[in-house]
Amino acid sequence: MRVKEKVTAWLTLSRCTMYYWALITYSLGAAIAYSQYQTFNGTVFALGYLCLLLIELNTVFINEYFDYPSDRINLNVGPFNAGSRMLVEGRLSFREVRIGIVLIAVVLLGAGALLIRATPHIPTVYLLVLAAVALFFGWGYTAPPLKLSYRTWGELADGLMSGPATVVAGFLLQTGIWTDPVPWLVSTPTFLAMAVAAALLAIPDAPADKAIGRQTMAVRFGSRATGAISIWAVILCAIISVLLWGFGFIPNPIGIAMLVIVPLAYKIVRPLQQATKTKDEDIHEKAVSEIVPPLIILMTLVGLIPLLAFVLG
Repeated sequence: MRVKEKVTAWLTLSRCTMYYWALITYSLGAAIAYSQYQTFNGTVFALGYLCLLLIELNTVFINEYFDYPSDRINLNVGPFNAGSRMLVEGRLSFREVRIGIVLIAVVLLGAGALLIRATPHIPTVYLLVLAAVALFFGWGYTAPPLKLSYRTWGELADGLMSGPATVVAGFLLQTGIWTDPVPWLVSTPTFLAMAVAAALLAIPDAPADKAIGRQTMAVRFGSRATGAISIWAVILCAIISVLLWGFGFIPNPIGIAMLVIVPLAYKIVRPLQQATKTKDEDIHEKAVSEIVPPLIILMTLVGLIPLLAFVLG
């Protein structure tokens, strides 16, 4: 394989378009820290994000490696389903992906050591807890022995890791404080949005996941129940988003934009509500396809609007 083709394969495996979300939520934590305590360290911010990026990248590689049995038989190939196809199509070997995982882990250890040196104001135990959380939710998502996504914990892990854990990490690295309620509260909509996305976008994967014994929500409870649960989670996300602005946790003038979450939630809920009236899997998959654009916008805005509110408010 030519060098250009190999580079393209690695970039495709990396799924580079998916990392903006973590940058938003991590930056939100740092923005809250500056708003609350007027503290910001650019070096710490950069090192923290480098560690976060490496954790995400390694998680993607690990998921691709261990998801191969499901991806190989998955006929519902798409941007969010059936993996990157690099292993399935033979454009990268298992050995190459293993080497990539190890190399990223080595670089991550170095970046983590630099982060510890750059944060003498933070007890080392706090940083170790952050690392443990990342390992638990990130690498344990698919990899044994945890295999959270195989035990119907994957959606919760996605929501927690991509929402509160990342926001609080951005806040903690700047302040050394983890008990302030503001980052926890403000990150609640991000948790709900990401958990819903993980649950709904896995519906097309359900036949392949079921065949290999992977108990996602869609497999364990069925598409209909997964859709019903997601409806209530989206409604709760919209309510909490508005309340956070209404009670002043997200500052004006930008904070009022949180009201846009309500019509977005409606555009997600209505197709799902129609789909829950039937057991036809094709209708459920069609509903998921229909709600992908508003769902991605919702996922982005519940983090981006508060970020801009704290930066510009």
